[in-house]
Amino acid sequence: MDHQNGRTLAGHLIILDHICFELGDPATDTNASPDLWVNFADFYERASTASKFAQEASNAKRLDEFRRLIGQLRAACNSCHEKYMKTN
Repeated sequence: MDHQNGRTLAGHLIILDHICFELGDPATDTNASPDLWVNFADFYERASTASKFAQEASNAKRLDEFRRLIGQLRAACNSCHEKYMKTN
């Protein structure tokens, strides 16, 4: 991944909560669990953390640093998906 792609990814994560829920009725047209709306502050914090890792990875100067940050990004994404994605 080059720096531009990393910055693009970071930007997408930053605005994720603003764009993905404007596509339709968030109560019915979403892959998000209803728990997301009950715990929106937690979701937003998790998305912000993921965005931070993506931004840091985009600025990594060494491959080992990049790999570490991408691993942290993947873990942040997975933890949010486990908690807030519908399972059916």
